[in-house]
Amino acid sequence: MSGKLYIMCGLPRSGKSSWIKKYQRAEKYVVISNDWIRENIFHNKYAFSINPSVWMITDSCIRILLSQDKSVIFDGINHTKFVREQFIKIAREMDATVKIIYMDTPLEVCLERNDKLPEKTLKRMAEEFEEPTLDECDGIITEIF
Repeated sequence: MSGKLYIMCGLPRSGKSSWIKKYQRAEKYVVISNDWIRENIFHNKYAFSINPSVWMITDSCIRILLSQDKSVIFDGINHTKFVREQFIKIAREMDATVKIIYMDTPLEVCLERNDKLPEKTLKRMAEEFEEPTLDECDGIITEIF
């Protein structure tokens, strides 16, 4: 038996955290979030200058949990194939199943819900966004939340 890695993928305000709250109760998942690590370990959710340390902690947590055959949800934007590849590689090394939860919420809806990011930042992320493909993982679950 091996662990499962679910990678959240979607623009900010697309419903990723709401999806997790809804479905986390159905199965026992452990949620790993860079925002949580920044806020609770470094006490600054928006201190992006510490990202290298945050990514190392995220990497370690995912490895530890998958080695224990846990189901892990990596909660983040994960909007490019390059970012997702880093964690898919870890899962493959650990013989874990990888599924991507793709929040296909339109940019206009994300902009309406947005209350924190500058609009230009959200639009830039939308331009950079690369939809997940099956060649990356074992399955894609597409949601609009």
